[in-house]
Amino acid sequence: MLYKPSQTCYNLITQWEGCRLEAYEDQGGRWTIGYGTTGPGIVEGLTISVNTAMSMMKDHANSIAQDLSHLGLRLTQNQLDALVCFIYNIGMGAFKSSTLLKKLLAQDAYGAAEEFPRWDKVHGVDNPGLLNRRKAEQSLFMQA
Repeated sequence: MLYKPSQTCYNLITQWEGCRLEAYEDQGGRWTIGYGTTGPGIVEGLTISVNTAMSMMKDHANSIAQDLSHLGLRLTQNQLDALVCFIYNIGMGAFKSSTLLKKLLAQDAYGAAEEFPRWDKVHGVDNPGLLNRRKAEQSLFMQA
C-alpha cells in the first residue's frame, strides 16, 4: 500500500514549522527555508515564494510517506499523518533507528505513541516548543 499524507498532516507541519522565505540556520545549525526544508541547495541568502515553500513541504512530506509505505507498517491515516510530521522534523535516518519504529514493527501502537515525547531535545537540551509539538503529534497518532 502506498501511503499519502492528508491535509491534516500538511496543516500540522505548517503549524509547527512556520514559514520563512529567506534561508536561515535552524536550532541544529542547518540551513533551512520555507516550512523547515533542509538539504542541498539551501544556502545563506536564498529566498523563495510562499507557493514554492508549500510545494517543497508537500514534496518532502509525500516522500516520507512513500518511505513509510516500504516499511511494512499498517497505519491509520492519523497515525501516518502524525509520523510524517514527526519524521519531517527528526529525519528518516533517526526514525529508522528509533525505539518508536521498533515498537510499530512489533505492532505496539500504544508503546510507539509513548515514544513521541522523548524526542523533545535539541543537542541534548530540553526544548519546550518541541515537547508541545511531540504532544500534538502523539495526540493525532492516538486518534487511530
